[in-house]
Amino acid sequence: MATTILEDNLEFTFGDRWQVAKYDATTTYRQGIEKLKGVLGEGTTDERNEGSKATDIVGWHPDFGLLLMEIKDFRKHRIENKKRIHRELALEVALKSRDTVAGLLGAWRGGKAEGVYDRNLKPTVLVKVVLWIESDETGDKRAWSDRLRALNQDMARKLRWLSVHCLAVGKPLGGNSIPDLHVKYRAQAGN
Repeated sequence: MATTILEDNLEFTFGDRWQVAKYDATTTYRQGIEKLKGVLGEGTTDERNEGSKATDIVGWHPDFGLLLMEIKDFRKHRIENKKRIHRELALEVALKSRDTVAGLLGAWRGGKAEGVYDRNLKPTVLVKVVLWIESDETGDKRAWSDRLRALNQDMARKLRWLSVHCLAVGKPLGGNSIPDLHVKYRAQAGN
């Protein structure tokens, strides 16, 4: 049975062979690594909140492997997110991927993994980190394709230690190389 997950103004429908979940809505996340949070440097000028992060979707497909997907819809918000897209996004995805893998592994080792995670976390499993990004910047397809390629390379550098495959894609370029996945835009509020 197909599974549909809504994120931002996008609808992701995964085919029958997928086991997927909106990870930060699962008990595995909520009762696990999400609880690792608090304040560092309390009472000093360096005081800051720290906590675990999570990719939006975790999934399993027998031909694709383990999917860690982060979704960003910057349409109509390109200008205010320009620095983030060009300088910070690869690190943001890498940190979320790191915490997601740690959370999944912790749940699996503690016997508290559910659904998608309960049997697919073996050292030989291929893990793919996917950044699905939408932006108004896609008018110049060549420039946008170059931007996605650069994001992909930056994510791969940052996650090399984890031995994962990285992929930065988006709908306008027909960049869907994920099997049995269909993505469509949903009407945005106020449109």
